[in-house]
Amino acid sequence: MIYQQPVCHEFHLLKPKVLLMIGQADRTTLGRNRVTPEVLKTLGQYPELGRKTAKIIPNFRLVEIPNCGHIPHFEAPQVFNSELLKFLSE
Repeated sequence: MIYQQPVCHEFHLLKPKVLLMIGQADRTTLGRNRVTPEVLKTLGQYPELGRKTAKIIPNFRLVEIPNCGHIPHFEAPQVFNSELLKFLSE
């Protein structure tokens, strides 16, 4: 799906409760070797994208995890597990 279209245009259609956990140090970028350095600086801005997404999806909860990259369930398992269990119990 990520290779075919920007999925962000469909976020507003989501009906279930949504939990998004974002590592604040995540700068993962697909195709980073195919863009100019100037364009690369604008990609992988997940903290900003998460806050924008929070305004689009109904029933949405954003958890921003400091000092964490792309895999919060490995990098910050205590925070990840705690937030996930809290979300599932709601």
